[in-house]
Amino acid sequence: MTVYRLIVLRHAKSDWGLPALNDHSRPLSARGVTDAPKVGAALLARGWAPQVVVASDARRTRDTWEFMSAAFTSPIGAYFEAALYLGGGRRLVRAAKGIPDDVVCAMLLGHNPDCEEAVSYLCGAVEHLGTTNAVLLETDAKSWDDAVGRPGGWELVDILRPKSLGGAPAGGYPRGHGR
Repeated sequence: MTVYRLIVLRHAKSDWGLPALNDHSRPLSARGVTDAPKVGAALLARGWAPQVVVASDARRTRDTWEFMSAAFTSPIGAYFEAALYLGGGRRLVRAAKGIPDDVVCAMLLGHNPDCEEAVSYLCGAVEHLGTTNAVLLETDAKSWDDAVGRPGGWELVDILRPKSLGGAPAGGYPRGHGR
């Protein structure tokens, strides 16, 4: 048995100020650009550096990873898949089935409600995930296929929220637009 670690991360705050852009093409806001590396540094400090990232191909997930990856000292393979753009929580979880079994820490980077659904499916917890929230999950399993095939079999270890890491704007972070 191997201890597998999975980070389920909702993308950083996106910029809604460009109404001509379609949803898939929205960039990060200034807050998103600040929060992504902050959460990356917190993951690294806790020993949760992913060895691989599987993500939606939307611009805001790509940008989140670009800014977050600067916090890590080693190169990390990132794979962006169109099917994960608002494809549902189960599809997000299924994306982990293809992860090589020698990878012990992986990240799924997506959108809501998909991330919340994935966390609920994997560990049974119902959590509100704001932008750039990272849920740290752990389980013992024989393989990634085995690990993600067991609903409720994961332990929720921690949730990283940018606001709790310091540097939140006055008044805190308002709830986002759901995606």
